[in-house]
Formats: sequence, C-alpha cells, structure tokens
Amino acid sequence: MSGNHDTQSAVVEGSARTKVTLDTNVLNDTKVEHLKAMARGLPIDFQQLTVTDREHEAWQGANFTAPFPSIPETGIFGEAQFGRAVFAAAGEEPLLAAILKLIASGSAPNQNQLRDALILLSHTRVGNTILVSNDAKA
Repeated sequence: MSGNHDTQSAVVEGSARTKVTLDTNVLNDTKVEHLKAMARGLPIDFQQLTVTDREHEAWQGANFTAPFPSIPETGIFGEAQFGRAVFAAAGEEPLLAAILKLIASGSAPNQNQLRDALILLSHTRVGNTILVSNDAKA
C-alpha cells in the first residue's frame, strides 16, 4: 500500500471488519451521527464500554440508550457494576498498573483517570483496532 491511500480506502481494502472503541467524550448525539455518517458503507463496527454506559446513565438517568454495543469493563470492586463487568484476564493486572502509572503521571489516580484506564484496558482486552477519544490530557 502506498503512502497516498486515505484511511477509508485502506479500511475497505482489508477483508476483516475494523473494531473501533469510542470513549465517553465522543458519544453525544451530534458526534454519534457524524461517526455513523462517516462510516456508512465501510466495514467498521463501533463499540463503547460499560464504563461509558455508567457515566451517561449518571448524567441522563434512565433516558440513556447506548448507541452502540457495549464491551464489558474489567471489574474493579467499588467501581464496576455487578453483571456488567468481567473478571480480569491473565496479564491484565500489570497492564492496568502500567496504564494507571502513565495516565496519572506516577501519582495516585483519580476516578476519571481510573475510568480512562479501564476503557483502554478493555479496548486492548477485546482486541479492537482503534480507540477514539477527544481527551486532551491523560
């Protein structure tokens, strides 16, 4: 593939579907519609995390309907909801520790940083290809 191909043609050339994880901050109505329009006709599957579902439910209450299928987060006592999370896979603990160290710059992570880390960890666990976020800092 030459360097002149755009992203859309690169995605179409592959036979497998591209799995894209969407961060909480890109899931408002305007952005969701824009993402759907941009991906129309392309082999792209969007997913979000149960972390995102919990955050949107806290903001919107029972009115929240997930626009895309949800990936279960890795369960952390006091953070994840029973029945909406999975046990950590082998090797996830050191990866989560490394992500938290990076995101929190070596300090104790706050709740937002923990949730960001869970999103990245779960994205990695399920083998998705692309993570879309508009976080300016981590």
